[in-house]
Amino acid sequence: MTELDCQENRITSLDLAGVRIVAGGSAYYEDLTTKDDVVPERWMQNCPALTRIVLPESVKEVGAWAFSSCSLKGKLVIPDGVSKLGDDAFSYNGKLDTVVLGSHTATLSKGAFYSTGVKHVYARRRVPPSISSYLLSSNPTIHVYTAVLDDYKESGWKEYGSIVGGLEEVYPLDDDPTEAVNGLREQFFEDAACTTLKAEYLAMSDGELTEALTAAGMPAFMADIALKVKNDSWAAYEKDCRIHGYCAYSDAKYWNSKLHIRSASFMGNPTGVYAKQSGDPIYVFVDDDVPEGATLYIAGMAVDKMVNSAKAGQRLRKGLNVVDGADELTVTLHDNKEYSARIIGTDKTTDLALIKIDGKNLPAIRIANSDNVKVGEWVLAIGNPLGLNNTVTAGIISAKARTLGANGVESFIQTDAAINAGNSGGALVNTNGELVGINAMLYSQTGSYSGYGFAIPTTMMNKVVEDLKKFGTVQRAMIGISGRDVKTQVDLEKEEGKEATDYGTMEGIYVGEVVDGSAASEAGIEKGDIITEVDGQKVTKFGDLSGIIAQKRPGDKITLTYLHNKKKQTKIVTLRNEQGNTKVVKNADLDVLGADFREITKAQKEQLEISYGLEVIKVNGGKMKEAGVPKGFIIQRVNDEAMNTIEDLQNAVKDASTSKEPVLIIKGLFPTGKRGYFVVQLQND
Repeated sequence: MTELDCQENRITSLDLAGVRIVAGGSAYYEDLTTKDDVVPERWMQNCPALTRIVLPESVKEVGAWAFSSCSLKGKLVIPDGVSKLGDDAFSYNGKLDTVVLGSHTATLSKGAFYSTGVKHVYARRRVPPSISSYLLSSNPTIHVYTAVLDDYKESGWKEYGSIVGGLEEVYPLDDDPTEAVNGLREQFFEDAACTTLKAEYLAMSDGELTEALTAAGMPAFMADIALKVKNDSWAAYEKDCRIHGYCAYSDAKYWNSKLHIRSASFMGNPTGVYAKQSGDPIYVFVDDDVPEGATLYIAGMAVDKMVNSAKAGQRLRKGLNVVDGADELTVTLHDNKEYSARIIGTDKTTDLALIKIDGKNLPAIRIANSDNVKVGEWVLAIGNPLGLNNTVTAGIISAKARTLGANGVESFIQTDAAINAGNSGGALVNTNGELVGINAMLYSQTGSYSGYGFAIPTTMMNKVVEDLKKFGTVQRAMIGISGRDVKTQVDLEKEEGKEATDYGTMEGIYVGEVVDGSAASEAGIEKGDIITEVDGQKVTKFGDLSGIIAQKRPGDKITLTYLHNKKKQTKIVTLRNEQGNTKVVKNADLDVLGADFREITKAQKEQLEISYGLEVIKVNGGKMKEAGVPKGFIIQRVNDEAMNTIEDLQNAVKDASTSKEPVLIIKGLFPTGKRGYFVVQLQND
């Protein structure tokens, strides 16, 4: 296979089952050579005709950009032995639908499946693989084993899609060797770390010990450890062969595996770990004994204080521009004055939050209309990149109405002003000093600035701020279509070997799908129509449409101009909310449930053999009574989220009340220990 084979579309399918990659061969790209059992870097990059790949079972790693910008489609199966997927390994394969990750795939690097059409990810590893930025951009359903559902939901995976259990129904779960030896550990070893055998076994010969271990059903790998411990050779051996769940707690390798943290450093014995890279989950286990200089990164911003003030057992993680889940907020101004702040509201869909400080006579920035900025116009980006406070960089507006798949609603301003980790939340201003956007993210293969920065436009910001102040939550209007610009649609048709359709124009938005019962459906918009204008404003890409709709509320009317069978038509469309109506969406609180709750007591935990839950201590009326939830019922999970505190329940009610389906699925136990569940409707018909 040569570069020419790819460029001339000679390679359409690659089945390497039974093949082994060995060291010393040509790696296709430039002067790179192969390594044993490693798919080389850039191996099949830019092979436009390649639609299918079957990887060798012996492969241990897939190199960076190995299959980037091909035409892979359907299902991709990563062999069990693959431990790592490199940067952009399968990026820009728009028709890739399903990914099955190997049971030992431990690391997915930056952009591994960025800009693909993946709808389903089957994550077969019991410990959530380490992931990096721009992993996925298609918001897929991520299927995991039910036993580790909470682990995945508490990891960075939750940022990239909807996580559901039940994977064992598709891919049966093999016996966990560590679970198999849980009881045997106490029988044979003095300690949980399995470093000292009990005296009776220590006195045995190797043969006798092996026989005893085998008779007890001890797996071979643990029997091997027992023999090494007996012969005092474990200490020299253990460094590279620690077994998950049986490591001494002073082992950083154990914590990295146990807590799913990438590039972490160990803190004390046994205190915890802290992550070195932006976006990594952070765990702190004690109030003190934190290494000097330890740095906590949250949403790209380094915050030393938060490490030192972390409470025992507290988990700190990337949040919505630092505020999500925060107990206290402090705003530090340019003159180093500090103000306590409180959260008015947050909007995860746009990654914006509104906070309030109590200050007087503070200067305020003038806000410009971002719709008026022009491509090529000079702008300044202000922020604290890489810990360098009050940094200003200059550049131009490179593009408008960009969509990246990172947030639910997007119409970014693109700029080449240098934006790095720490610029997030900073101002993007024009040459008059007026705010035109809020710096949000960068796109880079390295994680540092490489010419692409993106900001949330002020038109979108103003709508979010106004809604949060007036309603407490954003009133998001929905038109009810998905699609792409016409040129992209035509290019996709050509890639599939079809004759390109004549849509009557090459500028506009191709309607790929119309949601049943949506505003677009009611207005008669059909798949294949081309939207060309909204309220008289020309739209050429989906970001244009998103930017306009983001400024509207449910119930607002827009004039839609579109081509149907190449004939121009105009319709008045009444926009709806995510729940399919034009009502104001409100954040519900616990009052709507009409019940009182308390955390379960220690006695209840012991009696029912559970570790958490909320008891319904009184049902007055409201939604709980309507659903038939009785007094005494113990709530353990709501919409698959664990209920440890009253605050957990409050958050679940709030999230569900503004979702597409305002329903609570409540699972728990009756006082007798019998399990049950209830469906609570939060919205009246």
